[in-house]
Amino acid sequence: MVGFPEKKHLKHIAAIAVCLGLAISLGCSRGESSKEKESPGSDANAQVEKKLPPQKPKPLTGREILQRMVAAYQNATSYADNGQVRLRAVIGGRDMDLAAPFSMALVRPDKLRLEAYQAMVVCDGTTFFAAIKDIPDQVLQRPASGRLSIGSLVTDPMLAEAWSQGFGGAMPQVLLLLGKDPMENLLSDTEEVAVSELGEIDGRACYRLRIERPEGTATFWIDQKTFVLRRVVLPTDLIRRELSGRGQVESISLVADFVNAQLDEQVNPKAFQFEPPKDAEIVKFFLPPPMRMLGKKAPDLKFVDLEGKPVTLESLTGKVVLLDFWATWCGPCRKSLPNLEKICQRYKDDPKVAFFAVSVDEPQTDNKVLVETFEDLKVGIPILRDPKQSAAALQFTGIPTLFVIGADGVVQHCEIGGNPRIAEELPAKIDALLAGENIYEKSLREFEEQMEAHAKMVEAQFSSKDEAHSDKRTIDEQIIPEVKTAPRSDPARLKLAPLWKCAEVKSPGNILVVHDGDGPVRLMVVEDWKSVAEVGLDGKLIALHKLELDENEIVGSIRTAVGADGKRYFAAFLLSQQRCHVYDENWKLVAHYPEDALESPHRGIADVELGDLDGDGKLNVYVSYWGLVGVQCASLEGKRLWANRSLSEVACIAIGGPNSPLKKGATAGLSSSAGRNTRENTAGQASSGTRTLGNRLFQRAANTQGNRDLYCAGGAGAIVVLDAKGERNGEISVRGRFFNWIASADLRGDGRGQWCGMSAKKTGDNIAVGFSLSGEELWSYTLPAGVPRIPIEPIVPGRVTRDGPGQWLLPGLDGSIHIVSADGVPLDKFNYGAELHGLTTVEIDGRPALVVAIAGGVEAWEVGAK
Repeated sequence: MVGFPEKKHLKHIAAIAVCLGLAISLGCSRGESSKEKESPGSDANAQVEKKLPPQKPKPLTGREILQRMVAAYQNATSYADNGQVRLRAVIGGRDMDLAAPFSMALVRPDKLRLEAYQAMVVCDGTTFFAAIKDIPDQVLQRPASGRLSIGSLVTDPMLAEAWSQGFGGAMPQVLLLLGKDPMENLLSDTEEVAVSELGEIDGRACYRLRIERPEGTATFWIDQKTFVLRRVVLPTDLIRRELSGRGQVESISLVADFVNAQLDEQVNPKAFQFEPPKDAEIVKFFLPPPMRMLGKKAPDLKFVDLEGKPVTLESLTGKVVLLDFWATWCGPCRKSLPNLEKICQRYKDDPKVAFFAVSVDEPQTDNKVLVETFEDLKVGIPILRDPKQSAAALQFTGIPTLFVIGADGVVQHCEIGGNPRIAEELPAKIDALLAGENIYEKSLREFEEQMEAHAKMVEAQFSSKDEAHSDKRTIDEQIIPEVKTAPRSDPARLKLAPLWKCAEVKSPGNILVVHDGDGPVRLMVVEDWKSVAEVGLDGKLIALHKLELDENEIVGSIRTAVGADGKRYFAAFLLSQQRCHVYDENWKLVAHYPEDALESPHRGIADVELGDLDGDGKLNVYVSYWGLVGVQCASLEGKRLWANRSLSEVACIAIGGPNSPLKKGATAGLSSSAGRNTRENTAGQASSGTRTLGNRLFQRAANTQGNRDLYCAGGAGAIVVLDAKGERNGEISVRGRFFNWIASADLRGDGRGQWCGMSAKKTGDNIAVGFSLSGEELWSYTLPAGVPRIPIEPIVPGRVTRDGPGQWLLPGLDGSIHIVSADGVPLDKFNYGAELHGLTTVEIDGRPALVVAIAGGVEAWEVGAK
């Protein structure tokens, strides 16, 4: 799906202020350290000792001041403020002055009032309310869930955006009071905290701390007596870059002032009172556009046909009306229109059904261009234009978008993005409407179920450790299924013949297939958490590479890529460890990243990629994190190049195929071509220019076809797409799915990548889902439930057949291996009879082979048909 240009130029700067918040609790006391009391000595002659002059206390370091501030907020029983964030700039001689007021009141454990940007949140300890200014007809209402946390404010994606995505970003007092570990982001990206001269605000002496970050310098004004945060001067590098498109930025400042901020003082109980407007709809979750139109009367739509004759929705009363919004420049529209044409042909003789394709092209686009486009696509749906832009009332933000309106004028269904199965799925909906049924309730129920599952996962991620132990509801009300290894069984359709076993690799893990030019194919196998075993296709151990790691560091996965200079590099890491590690082709250490993470720990690394997003021929390291660190890009030498903190709990990242330049604000597809991906995980791939499916190698030059995007899955629900500079380039939402893992591979070998993700509705679910970049679910496959004990890659692109497309290999936690076609058709499944540690496919002597790592060795099997 292609989005319209983003008009709120400053929106993405919300990432800046996320840096103000979360990490390890250091348990410092709130007050100054007490002086030691000297006890006068005495001797037999009762001599009086001289008293030494009192010594000045040692000045606090920047880190110590931050620790005391965090402790003050974390230990406080109440808080209240009333402030504003203000952006001032002079651009091309013109003044800009934007101010956004905010206020917060908190009484632990469960009372809150927060007003920031578009959002108002009120919790009286019994009921949680939220309202968004841009959605005046909806009020979120749900039972209070006990102790408040950041999770309480981000379980609803629209609410999270409303309070945190203003031009000044998320307000730091929210993160300091409700964050799980409010030092993590504060220190994870800086080597030192500089202490400047004391300052003064409203007669209060304040420490001034300067923190250098990739996006600029942040200055904290912290009350010297109470350690209350009085002011933050926010970094402006990113916003300066954004505003420079309007002219030369001569000066700029971004300052948040926390007026009358106070800890542990009485808060007026009226702050926690809220009465929903009488005409507001009470919802459990805010409905995103255009879903909020479902079940409502369609607006007064006024179009014209290509001859200029008016076509109004009122004139179509009594008919089921299908309106597909498209444009000549929209690639996904070109794919979806032929499918709609099939449906149109099916109902062309039914007078109770009306199809229209509404062009959103610029008014200057000639009708002839529209007609020629349809002729090329062999589409005969009547074309309408919207000169008065009346369709804006439908609240959609990208195309293609399809609305189905019932005979009574009620919006019954919408399709966001091109659905490749629409020709099979939509007729049943049309028939139900023709029979007098309403179908919108089902879509709303599915959305609510999706959001409830998302809310559970988010609450569990953000709840405190103590709370998670004391209240099992924050984890899940269901018991996580116990995983038991299933007895060995044979495949139903495939035949396995043993080739070899490498018993020298005794504690293997994930496997990476490597092929350099005309050289032999090699298997790189994680061995005993500290080494990488290099194994030949004959099953013999070539070398054992002991990795240069800290004593407490281990690895579980490997990525690899080859740069434009022909040199290969590897990255090794393990989920939730502090650093990833970059090695050259001989497994000599190049860099640890982040270098200082052992001294300034964070919540842990989630995933790592090696690749070249901007096409300059230089490889970079892309790292996603648990917590609020987000996603970072660094050079191979470990120098941070950019960071995006607008994301949280980013469980997985994947590099997409070459794409064309896109409009800002695009959503759901972003590119008309998925291309081949560069993800070099342990699923049987070789380099960033080579993907191994069996031994069939799909070669491509590094980014010769354009830049690439980084696809980020995790806590946001939607897959967030970042461009080569780390800026948001759009989102992909697959209805009812929240992915904790995604992978892409060119299984068909035609240069168009296929995507597969791992989804869960509750803890322990393992559901593989095929999806398109237009946000449509293509297929799903349920795997055995449970939580993995061994960090095996959950989605493995590979090949177990000699000809035709490749397959997805899905390792089950019970030792089962599931093989699914590129289109999601189950091909085979069998039980290996042991817990799986690693899995891949490779071609040995011209025949496909399955390579499996288990405790005690690595085994290879020739795969054939029965």
